[in-house]
Amino acid sequence: MLPPPPTLQQAQHWQTHIAQRLETLGYPHGPQWHTATGQAVTLVAVSKAATAAQVWGAQLAGLTHFGENRLESLLAKQATLPPHVLEQLVWHWVGPLQRNKAAKVLAAGVGLIHSVDRIELADTLERLAAQAGQTQAVLLQTNVLQEANKQGAPPAEVPRLAQHMQAHCPHLQLQGLMAMAPKGAPPSVLKAVFEGAAQLKGQLKAQLKEQRCLQQTEVLSMGMSEDYSQALAHGATMVRIGRFLFA
Repeated sequence: MLPPPPTLQQAQHWQTHIAQRLETLGYPHGPQWHTATGQAVTLVAVSKAATAAQVWGAQLAGLTHFGENRLESLLAKQATLPPHVLEQLVWHWVGPLQRNKAAKVLAAGVGLIHSVDRIELADTLERLAAQAGQTQAVLLQTNVLQEANKQGAPPAEVPRLAQHMQAHCPHLQLQGLMAMAPKGAPPSVLKAVFEGAAQLKGQLKAQLKEQRCLQQTEVLSMGMSEDYSQALAHGATMVRIGRFLFA
């Protein structure tokens, strides 16, 4: 059963709260929210645990990018938010993606999938996108430290995965990389993860340029509520913040 649709009054309550949190972050006008070349950084509000009213409030506060990792949560929000709100939102898939749920994720109109980490998943997405006559934007997720029980392709596998996509997945638009640091990691580990991901992104960009690939791999999605500032310092162009905004 779907929750009742949110009211404008509920959304405005959360608008005030989230606007205050954004002001604390200095987003979007603070210097840390632009790369060294002046490129604006995208804040993805991770709404997987948020209500529809909170998402609407965040939209009223100026956010348009929202991240989900549970299909039921995404579909419930899409079913209850007003159409004039939905048309302004870009949905991101920020969690592991099982191949048997890929069709429903694409059908839900997800703008960017952050978690492509194996050839089999890339091939499934390619087949589904081709059948739908659409192009799907994706990021390659890398497990920089090769942690056990954590999603992401090992760094050494990323070039092969990118090459496979270039050769066999014309309906997938590779936009860059996604990486995650361990929760509660000390500064030295954060530095290792974020520097490693930034270097890997540079290598990927050089690889595709050498192969005369037209795809632009400018996105580096890394950093969450507890470590976004360190990620920004190491070149993140997209950060995923949830708990800080909605708690």
